[in-house]
Amino acid sequence: MINRLISKSGFCRLIILVATLSLFTACKPRESAVDAGARDQMLHIASGAEPQSLDPHIVTGTVESRILQNLFEGLVTMDPVSLEIIPAAAESWNISDDGKTYTFHLRKNLRWSNGDPVTAQDFHYAMQRVLSPLLGNTYTEYFFKTVINAIAYNNGDMEDFGEVGFKAPNDLTFEIHLDNPNPVLLRYLDQPSFYPVHQATIEAHGTIGERGTNWIRPENMVGNGAFRLTEWGVNTVVSMDPNPHYWDRDAVRLKQVHFYPIENTDTQYRAYQKGQVHVALHIPLHVIMQLEQTLPPDYRNPLIYAVYFYVFNTTRPPFDDLRVRKALSLAIDRKEIVEQVTQGGQIPAYSLVPPNANNYEPAATVTEDVNEARRLLAEAGFPGGEGLPTIEFIYNTADNHKKIAESIQQMWKSELGVNIELVNMEWKVFLDRKNTGDFHLARFGWGSDTDFGGYLSLLQTDSGNNASGWSNKRFDELYEKTTTLMDPDERIKVAQEAEAILINELPLIPIYFYTRNYMVDTRLKNWHSTPTDFQGLKPMYFGE
Repeated sequence: MINRLISKSGFCRLIILVATLSLFTACKPRESAVDAGARDQMLHIASGAEPQSLDPHIVTGTVESRILQNLFEGLVTMDPVSLEIIPAAAESWNISDDGKTYTFHLRKNLRWSNGDPVTAQDFHYAMQRVLSPLLGNTYTEYFFKTVINAIAYNNGDMEDFGEVGFKAPNDLTFEIHLDNPNPVLLRYLDQPSFYPVHQATIEAHGTIGERGTNWIRPENMVGNGAFRLTEWGVNTVVSMDPNPHYWDRDAVRLKQVHFYPIENTDTQYRAYQKGQVHVALHIPLHVIMQLEQTLPPDYRNPLIYAVYFYVFNTTRPPFDDLRVRKALSLAIDRKEIVEQVTQGGQIPAYSLVPPNANNYEPAATVTEDVNEARRLLAEAGFPGGEGLPTIEFIYNTADNHKKIAESIQQMWKSELGVNIELVNMEWKVFLDRKNTGDFHLARFGWGSDTDFGGYLSLLQTDSGNNASGWSNKRFDELYEKTTTLMDPDERIKVAQEAEAILINELPLIPIYFYTRNYMVDTRLKNWHSTPTDFQGLKPMYFGE
């Protein structure tokens, strides 16, 4: 009887213990996505806007480039720390004594994500596609200016691509032949416009110069990068996993990567705080202000090669009048914007080219003078803003852009009597309106160029990125010289003269030079905060 009672008592204690453990287990916090991801090498990134496209030969935005640099690989790439050009698909290269011929030697073990070999012919085909007049690549005048007959082919003045200075004499050799030496050609080659594409895939879904076909869908895309596309849910997620055929696949340690198109900065930051993402690439201004005071280890705020500016459509009144453009620029207090609005360590921009971009310093700068701004506006026929119609200002949806615009809107209203209507729109719509010239005034940014020539190229007459409609023959001539001058000091002098023309005619208003303010889980290794703001995911992994 006693044994029975003891057994019964023990059994009761066991029941109580099991119930307690069950209750504890039920109440135990669920493992967060970031903890599970760190354990299983699955990276979650809040990247910003929905990609406009994943076709490397037509994209223009940073959102798209961040993804594409992992799905494709060019001949060369940039070291994320030193910023030096290093081998990628090409294991080595030679440059002729006259600087006009570059010969690249491809790795023997290159494979597409479907297992097909990557050859020099793939790079040759990609260059033919980029230069196809129908495709409408916006970088042809910038990247291909010195390549023999490239612009003539792109303009439709030449039909035989065999006459263009891209050659593939055998499977492992790719050549670029130039009219003139190009001081920054190797840096161009690290851009999506120079990524190879899989010919059979392109032509299974359309023609060589056709835009918007289904070859970029996950079930169709064939790439040569460290990762392959596995999912693209519009406005939901872009996912990738390691490319099993990549030549350096043993160096890839992440098992999955997910990019989430979260445009709202507050939403991004909340997702980071709640353990839903490891990286929040855009965070709200009020949070940046707090983080700048404490500088926690997961907060990143590097100065980067990038400029934030407003661009005028100079083909439309009132911005076809230089006096109006100058008046608006003169009335902006840039120091107030970076100290009171952005508060993330940004630097006021009084020129277009960021400081120290390939050792460049501007020789001319914009000024700030409210009295002169009022005089110019009155001289243009709009004293105190009277008679000037409300000006529509467009920007892509982001709280940071809105707050900056509201600050400048108030400056122009209080100092000049100018009325601005702020219109926000999703990224794709914004790009479409900007690219088609359907705007009066628009937010813009340009970055990650380590060379000053990239910034000046924006305003070249024939540039696909010149949304302003502004054209100046002397500026074009000077810019052209910068693309061939090999003496670095002389090249800087010519660029300074070109930028001085921009400063005098102001087809755009420089506002500040960027910092990139964002959050990165400290367990993620080999994420380097550099002035280029771009880096591939290949070397990254989670560790303690």
